[in-house]
Amino acid sequence: MVYINRRRFLKTTAAISMASGTSALATLNRGKAYAADVSGYKALVCVFLKGGIDHADTVLPYDQSSYDDLKAVRPNLFDAYAGAPQASSRDRSELLSLSLENGGDFPGRQFALPYSLEPLHSLFEAGDAAIIGSLGPLIEPTRRLPDDSYTGRLPKRLFSHNDQQS
Repeated sequence: MVYINRRRFLKTTAAISMASGTSALATLNRGKAYAADVSGYKALVCVFLKGGIDHADTVLPYDQSSYDDLKAVRPNLFDAYAGAPQASSRDRSELLSLSLENGGDFPGRQFALPYSLEPLHSLFEAGDAAIIGSLGPLIEPTRRLPDDSYTGRLPKRLFSHNDQQS
């Protein structure tokens, strides 16, 4: 009769599992590795800024009259960049104009990105990125009426950033 203690049992089972494991590992290199076809891959990347930057600091009006209107309404936005040693990054001459496929939907309007977003600008111009604005939660389709009322039901506290984030 063979005496089996715990140490001998562990040695034996470890040797058996190691032997079977190494033979299974040896078969792994026999097959060929193929990369997935991702030529049609697209991703939707949503950037939630949590109030650190807003649309008027990202996609800026580029046509002169709209640019001047924004500058008059949001002087603090432009003043915040005016202290830079070189020209302000929000000066019209420093902006990167966007070529819009749907420019006809905005007659006479032009838009641009700040120079700091040049990588995004390059993607946009190549057709590999899109900019979608005015997204938010709605209960049903609605539109704004001339008297600032809305058609349809609206979520409670729709224009409160902190409530919408919650």
